[in-house]
Amino acid sequence: MNLRTLDLNLLRVFDAVYGANSVSTAARLLGMSQPKVSASLARLRETFDDPLFERVRDGVMPTPRADEIAMPIREGLALVDMAADLPEPFDPGNAEGTTAIGLTELAEPLLMRGLLPVIQESAPNLCLFLRDLSDQDISTGLYDGSLDMAIHDQPIEGRQIHCEMLLRSPLVCAARQGWAARHGPVTRERFADFPFIDLKTRQRAHKKLDRALAAQGCSRRLVYQTGGYWSMAGLIAGTDMLAVLPKVFFDEVSEAFALEEIDMPFDVPREEAYLIWHARNDDDAKLEWLREVSRTIYRDRVESLEGGVRDE
Repeated sequence: MNLRTLDLNLLRVFDAVYGANSVSTAARLLGMSQPKVSASLARLRETFDDPLFERVRDGVMPTPRADEIAMPIREGLALVDMAADLPEPFDPGNAEGTTAIGLTELAEPLLMRGLLPVIQESAPNLCLFLRDLSDQDISTGLYDGSLDMAIHDQPIEGRQIHCEMLLRSPLVCAARQGWAARHGPVTRERFADFPFIDLKTRQRAHKKLDRALAAQGCSRRLVYQTGGYWSMAGLIAGTDMLAVLPKVFFDEVSEAFALEEIDMPFDVPREEAYLIWHARNDDDAKLEWLREVSRTIYRDRVESLEGGVRDE
């Protein structure tokens, strides 16, 4: 008996006849003609060198040999069906439609600088819709489906909401090259004299910084607020103003903008980033691919960040 050349459809005929105890019923269940089922049984009898089924008054009765092979055949067919039902490997080249992502001011420059080239090369038909959202908007968007995922500066809690930390980055004081040589060190006594640029939205880490400074009897002198980290970097590159930037971002842009890090006379908080999504999207292959690409981008940033530690 050579099972390697055995037609899988013959085993399905055997299983149907064995389960129905009737050739005609099996033919109806399989959508085959009765003569074709009978012909398949003839080939099976030859293969197994056994009658397999014997005619009785109201159908057929399996032989002892048929009883022996019935369960292995049924289990084997179940495994084949299970394998056939497995989803095909995700091909980002076939991904299309619009994916809505909620991002903070820091997440956009860090993520998109790495993600957009991947999208352009691997998923050119995929469109990203970026949204700058509040905590409440993120929760609402994840629940109502208008938001597919988010990268936020604090964890979002809720039923069926998944949240994982991507990084924690120290904040650093940044200025254009040569600033320290012209102005000298930034001491506690002189700190409040220097002009600072900040974000309009005031990220939570910046608010923590201001609270830490206030606790030590000091404050920043804010002279201008802008919309994002990129504009902060560009503005301090052309002025003598200072800015507090996440080190992970500073390391990305310091060479391009000719920036230098200024020693801070205080302990500073860290900027955090969390990947957040709803459980309904756990098995969405496109979104899981985007989440994994995002994890990889942030993982690379963490590994290159001097002194940046990812909390496990």
